[in-house]
This record gives sequence, structure tokens and C-alpha cells, in this order.
Amino acid sequence: MSPRAQQEESGGAKTLLVIGAIAALVIVLALVARARPRSELLDPGSAGRSGSRALVALLRQYGADVSVTGVVPATQVDGQRVLVLVDRLSDEQRRSLDRWVAAGGIAIIADPTSPYHERLRAQAVTSDTIDLGRCSIEALEHLDRLALTDTDRFGFPSSVEGDNAGVDDAASYAPAGDDGCFGGESSAFVVAQRVGAGRLVLMGENWIFSNQLLDEGDNAAFGVALLAPTKDSSVVVVRGTVPKPVAAIETDGEERLVDLVPERVWVGLSLLLGAAVIYAAARGMRTGRPMVERPLVPIEATDLVASIGNLMHRAGHASRAAQLLRMQVHRELCQRFAVAPDAPLAALDHAITQNSSLPTGHVVALLNSPPNEAIASDGALTDLYHRISATRKELL
Repeated sequence: MSPRAQQEESGGAKTLLVIGAIAALVIVLALVARARPRSELLDPGSAGRSGSRALVALLRQYGADVSVTGVVPATQVDGQRVLVLVDRLSDEQRRSLDRWVAAGGIAIIADPTSPYHERLRAQAVTSDTIDLGRCSIEALEHLDRLALTDTDRFGFPSSVEGDNAGVDDAASYAPAGDDGCFGGESSAFVVAQRVGAGRLVLMGENWIFSNQLLDEGDNAAFGVALLAPTKDSSVVVVRGTVPKPVAAIETDGEERLVDLVPERVWVGLSLLLGAAVIYAAARGMRTGRPMVERPLVPIEATDLVASIGNLMHRAGHASRAAQLLRMQVHRELCQRFAVAPDAPLAALDHAITQNSSLPTGHVVALLNSPPNEAIASDGALTDLYHRISATRKELL
């Protein structure tokens, strides 16, 4: 196999090795440090404790047709209700919802931070439960109590900043003549306002519809009674189209800068580092068959020269030795004085005369006189050698 073929085979093996190692590294990191995207709070599709998938499943179990959308329904359908768990409605969508309710629809606004609640005077509810109390909403009269958020127990956030926008502590509202339930004579947790031919239902907390709170108290029965009172009910969960606010990073002053770097950044840096290590190892590894290299001369150069000289001496090749000596010095002088090797000796002699103290014709005589054929004895060859050595010392 030629060296080029061996090199190509080695390069292909390294490429496959690097690709396979990086793929294995990606799989290992994906299994060890899987990035779990955080779902939105009260997401109808989330099965986490802060999602509301259980509410959707419960309503469907009682025969309701539940759909999730980002826009308000365009037309009114009998038995249809709109649920806003977290208010991300735009101003135009709120105007559309007002028209939809006025046309005879029922909208439940569970988000206590919604602009719809600004018209009511609210007071905080400090207990983790709230009894039915005075109730003028017929669909809710059979209930007993609701379980509200207990931060110490459930760990739910109560801040309205960043990711928790649309979440707040439970509140009780002053009905101001509207129908209400779960409260006293002057306040209610649930308030139903008449708007045209329809009703707008405002709740003091939306966390009671979360997966972890739905089975507490009468929360599940409350959701069914309010949203799916009949088997042919239709519930539209409206998300809205306003983008989710960016979460603010809160620190207590003791976190380091590296503590604020997201997990996905560390995973990416680990991938880059691992790929660099694998690439460096592959580049430093020699794969494939060993390349055939030209072997070294088995004897040293001085021994080789001496051996050749002895052979020529025994064969009586003094003229041949003289020719070799003159060819070598001629080549060296041409290289030293930048003269073409095939140039006449007169040109080389002229270049040397112009750049040294040697007389004209010295080089011509050295390389031509006496002719190689005239050097037939060891004495003549030795004399030529000394003349060449003196010239080389002078010029080279």
C-alpha cells in the first residue's frame, strides 16, 4: 500500500472516531443533564404541580368540550364559557371579550391581577381555606369551602414579578350589589357581574385550579359547577397573545456570577470542551498500518568514503578520482559565485577573479591542467588534492 493510500485510510478512521465519540458524548450529556423547559404557570397542558391539566381532564370527564386557544371566540355558542386562568389578553382582546359577554356569554376571570379586577375593592384573605358563607350564585350553593394557597405547605410563589405574573395571594372582593359567594356580608371570593345579557365572573385566586390544589376542599366541585354545569357544556381556555414577561433575576447578594448561568449554557460548554478533547486525542493518535520509510545507510559516511577510496586505489582509478574531485569543487564554486554549472570555465574564472585575490586563469588551470587522463599516479593525485584544498580554503 502506498503512503498516500495509508494516509487517506488513517484520516477516514480518525474522522469516524471523532464523530462517534462526539455523538456518544452528546447522548451521555442528554441523559445525565436533561434540560427540562419550564412550563407556564397554570398551563392547561402541563401535568406539573403548577399546571392545570387536571382541571381540563376533570371537565372532560363530566362531558364538557374543552379547548385551549389564544384568542376570544368570535361568536356566542349556547352553554359555552370562557376561562382566563392567567390574563395575557391585549386591549383589543378585552374589548372582544366584553362584546362576547354582553351578547350573552359567561366569562370566568380567575387571574386576580387582571385589569378586570381593578374595578373591585379587594382585601387579602389570610386563611388557607374560605367557607361558602353568604352565597347568591345558585350553581355554587351546594359547596362548603375552598382550599386556597398556603405558601408554606405547597411552595407556590405569591410574587407578581417575572415568571409569576398572573399569580397573587387570595383576595376577597366587595360585591357592590353583584352576586357573590364564599365571603361575608360585605365581601366575596367569587363575584358575578351582569354585563349586558351575559355574566363576568371574577375570582380572588386562580391557584385553586392548579393540579396540586384541585383535589383540596371543594375546589374540584367548584370548577365543575362553575365551568361545566351540564354535560353539553363548552369551555374555551383563552391564553391571550401578550408575550410572557421576562423573569427578573432576584439574588440575596451571596450568589456568585457562575450561579446565574443557566444550565443549558453549562451543557453547551461541556459539549465544546468534550469535543475539543476528543479532537485533540484523535489528532495525536496514529491509526492504520505503519508507513514504509526508507531505511538509513547501514555504515557511516566517513567509512563509506574511505571504502570507496580504497577500492579506487586498488583498481588504479587515479584519473577517475581526479575527475570526481574536480567535479565536486566545480559544483561548489558555481554555487558560491552564482554561475551556471554548464557555463564555460572562463566565465567561472572571471567571476572568481573579480571577487577574490586569485589571479586570472587559476581556476581554469585547476580544473583542466593537467588533464584527468595525465593523473595516473598517487603522487599526481595527491598534488591535485592539495591544490584543490588550498583553493577551497581561499574561496569557500
